[in-house]
Amino acid sequence: MSKKAILISGTPGTGKTCLSLELGKKLSLNVLNIGDFAIKNNLIIEKDNNRDTLITKTKKIVPKLKKIILNSDKKLIIESHYADIIPTDLVDIIIILRTHPYILEKRLKMKNYSQEKINENVAAEILGICTNYALNKYPKNIIFELDTSEVKINEAVEILNRIITLRPDKYKFGFVNWMKDLEKNKDLEKYFR
Repeated sequence: MSKKAILISGTPGTGKTCLSLELGKKLSLNVLNIGDFAIKNNLIIEKDNNRDTLITKTKKIVPKLKKIILNSDKKLIIESHYADIIPTDLVDIIIILRTHPYILEKRLKMKNYSQEKINENVAAEILGICTNYALNKYPKNIIFELDTSEVKINEAVEILNRIITLRPDKYKFGFVNWMKDLEKNKDLEKYFR
């Protein structure tokens, strides 16, 4: 079975949707957003009003996504903060987008997230939750990270393309660590209460 999925994951606000769409244009590949797919296919169980998020029927999403990937005549870019639901044998590479917590907080404020949701997502970014999910599911040699904190869209797309084609060690997971900076500035408790 050939591996046909390029997964783009990361905390909300790291640029997944925008960069996936631009990368799809550059590479002439289709892009599938798992959240939009779940809504379009009535795969939402409920809305968690406390966390302002939708709960999806993951067990029903996976077989449908698997079918789409297998029936695709070329690679497919799949983006979501929970892209790690895709079966390992269908994944070519997974790239986790990372953003410095201070910048991520500003981006989420611009998206009108509640302060509680901002703190939850910034804490997830600090802890590298999306990278950890990927590490628990996929082989380490296909997991990469890209810091989107201060790169322009076209530059980020070029880097993503390079990661996909060349797989440079420079972008292998583990080089992004926000803890030291936040500890130095005594800001960790701001996000972990």
